[in-house]
Amino acid sequence: MDCRTTDAQENYLASAQKYEQQLETSLGRRVKEWEERLAPLLAEQESRKVFDVHEYSSRVLDNFVERGLAPGTTLTLEEVAGPEAAAYEVIRHFMASLHLVRPRPKRRMPVADRC
Repeated sequence: MDCRTTDAQENYLASAQKYEQQLETSLGRRVKEWEERLAPLLAEQESRKVFDVHEYSSRVLDNFVERGLAPGTTLTLEEVAGPEAAAYEVIRHFMASLHLVRPRPKRRMPVADRC
């Protein structure tokens, strides 16, 4: 009976190791595929200029000034970023536009003691 238990344990361990190897192979393959897809995207991202919201906000405002547009005039993001702008440039201009219209907290002036 001890022999059978040992054989059963060995069989179980062998099948568990085989399953683990298959799982690691499958997971490893998926991770490698993911890295291969992501690496070029990350390299492209790294090659771009760092996003500066203040710089892009100035660009948005400059578009209105350069065109001589009156307050209240609207422009599309395509008009602001340019018709040939890459998608990430349009998004950057959109973020800058949001930055320009965000509500700003009111600054409180310190009150002098009234003794």
